Amino acid sequence: MQIGIDAPNERIAAQVDQLLSFGLSGLAHKIEHVRVRFRRQIDPLGDPLHLCCVHVSLYSRQSIDIHEIQVDPTLAITRALDRAARSIRRVERLRRLNSTV
Repeated sequence: MQIGIDAPNERIAAQVDQLLSFGLSGLAHKIEHVRVRFRRQIDPLGDPLHLCCVHVSLYSRQSIDIHEIQVDPTLAITRALDRAARSIRRVERLRRLNSTV
């Protein structure tokens, strides 16, 4: 599994790497590449938000894109990776069901 991280600082990059190794470790044999990007945004009231974009390319030639916006960058990456893991499991489950039909 190849990993690419585009984070605003080293602290967040290290945190993303740790969460990736924990959150997607059981699915690593299905994942070809993971790309995680962060962007800061401002909401309509002027408060800062953190957008976390996760792009996962699977060996089955399917891809998954997750976008999560939160006030806290740790919460954004945690939720995005959780959603990515659930989506990978769902895609693989549907692929197995379709191959048996």
